[in-house]
Amino acid sequence: VEGGDASTGFTVSVTKDDGSKEEIKGKRVLVATGSTPALIPAFNIDHERIITSDDILAPEFNEIPEHILIIGAGVIGCEFANILATFGVKVTMLEFLPTMLATEEKRIVRQLSKKFKTLGIEVHTSQMVQSVENTGNGVKATTIPASTPKDQADSAEKSVYEADMCLVSIGRAKVSSELGLEALGVKMERGQINVDRKTCQTDVEGIYAIGDVTGGLMLAHVASYEGDIAVENLLKSIGHEIEPREARYDVVPYTIFTSPNIGSVGLREKTAKENHDVYTGTFYYASLGKAKCMGEEYGFMMIVAEAGTGKILGASCIGAEAPELISEVTVAMNHGITAQELGEVIHSHPTISEMVLETAEDVHGRAIHKVGRVKKH
Repeated sequence: VEGGDASTGFTVSVTKDDGSKEEIKGKRVLVATGSTPALIPAFNIDHERIITSDDILAPEFNEIPEHILIIGAGVIGCEFANILATFGVKVTMLEFLPTMLATEEKRIVRQLSKKFKTLGIEVHTSQMVQSVENTGNGVKATTIPASTPKDQADSAEKSVYEADMCLVSIGRAKVSSELGLEALGVKMERGQINVDRKTCQTDVEGIYAIGDVTGGLMLAHVASYEGDIAVENLLKSIGHEIEPREARYDVVPYTIFTSPNIGSVGLREKTAKENHDVYTGTFYYASLGKAKCMGEEYGFMMIVAEAGTGKILGASCIGAEAPELISEVTVAMNHGITAQELGEVIHSHPTISEMVLETAEDVHGRAIHKVGRVKKH
């Protein structure tokens, strides 16, 4: 962004593939440059044997290794571990935290861990990776216990893991450098563009930003949502007859495309119990008719609700179509529908959506296809 302001408009300079430049003028600017895989110097990422998620998705990645190390057992790491293991690749995962998918319900993680074991995926938690080397015909990663104090790292007991390749999936870096934003007064912090979370506008009137580059929830559907918010607000600011909007982030669905799928929204049960008396409803795919017909009996769904009011505080699901099922609970939470009210909605039979019905009913012990006692509400 070369210059300008909200009253006169902005000038954006674009460098084309052939090196030539073109200037584009506009009344408003919306920055949506996203993020890129984080490059850690100690990991020696060479994009050949030590690779990122971008590399593994590139057309040039056309031959799978026999054995791969994956650093990071978060969403990206688990998704690729599942995919590669399905293709017959031996997968070894190294995770700094005590568990993989640390933000998900422990019960959900246990279910996925069982599935990973059947696929032969090894997950080593509480491992601090010190270095990764390309040995010429493979890779070697050296780790120490994650609990090791920094000043004792050199003398700590080390573990060595070897494989054909290494996928580094430990986070993403915001793409915000060399955009000329700071010169215009846009405030940034560690590459993150600061915005008003409700309007998506930066500190400079007329410049908006959305998605990963703002340092918020790094999810594609959140970026898309923010795009709608920003566009409607910037159009309003230049005189269009449109109502301004404010973003809200209290009800955001999360999805993980492992097999089985995982979906979640709102608070986890442990967090909810810190400030609420809760009832938790649980229902298993093995007890659902449609799941049996589909051969998809693995997994369960849980809904956490406030005991007194039935207000849905959160939900998690692992199993067939989990992301779609979580969307229904997300709608309910967004519009204040209680667990009892959700359980009173007629769902077609036989459908996977009955997982939501039965789980909502079980919040108060009323699920038809599960033994349980009715709870007071």
